[in-house]
Amino acid sequence: FLFHRETTKMAGFTAYGLEHDVNSLKVQTVAKLVSLPDFEYKVVKGTAGKSITPRGTLPVLHFNGEILYGTNAIIRYLIALAKDSQLLGDDAFTKAQVLQWSEFSSNDLEILATVSV
Repeated sequence: FLFHRETTKMAGFTAYGLEHDVNSLKVQTVAKLVSLPDFEYKVVKGTAGKSITPRGTLPVLHFNGEILYGTNAIIRYLIALAKDSQLLGDDAFTKAQVLQWSEFSSNDLEILATVSV
């Protein structure tokens, strides 16, 4: 369930998320940034999204019969699909720095942004 084989066939990707949600916006932005083919984003209204994932959280990505949830997991997967992408770093230290900034953004900046609104 949690770990599944990697498929080489690139089928359509459908992301589900909330309309005015920073995490859903991140997924949409990265999909555009890496020019992901056949990407579609669908807004989920109300509590409909709660049944899509085991955790009941959004955004979620559907592809090749698989489901991936967790904003940073989805983003890292989409970036990894991009050919010749250096967005995740090209060596162990740079990859760790990318992760460091990703965690800082998720844990510190987003909290400040939501509190100050």
